[in-house]
Amino acid sequence: MAANANADAAQLPDPANAAGRASENSSVSDAPVGTDIHLTLLMVSSARASLTFKPEDTVLSVKETLLRSWPKDFDAKPAGPGNLRIVYLGHFLEDGDTLAACLCAAQTAYSERAEQ
Repeated sequence: MAANANADAAQLPDPANAAGRASENSSVSDAPVGTDIHLTLLMVSSARASLTFKPEDTVLSVKETLLRSWPKDFDAKPAGPGNLRIVYLGHFLEDGDTLAACLCAAQTAYSERAEQ
């Protein structure tokens, strides 16, 4: 599954209130807190779903929210969040990291490779 942070409005219910928040061990970035992150989740089957999260939400909370609101047009629902992998700009996102930290780190790495 791939994540695109530049998606349009959410097609599924806004999970911001239901999603878990970042733990004390999560990474912190310079992204402004309170700015929504719109993710488009693309399945291998090419099915898509758009969801909205907060920068302080963890990758694990994204997976849990997706499982709770699994779209009917997606393939069979995975047994749990451990069966989902989220890739952004070629990087697998780690469950304990915040979205803000993951997106900033991946964009920085992508920019550095583009400059070479």
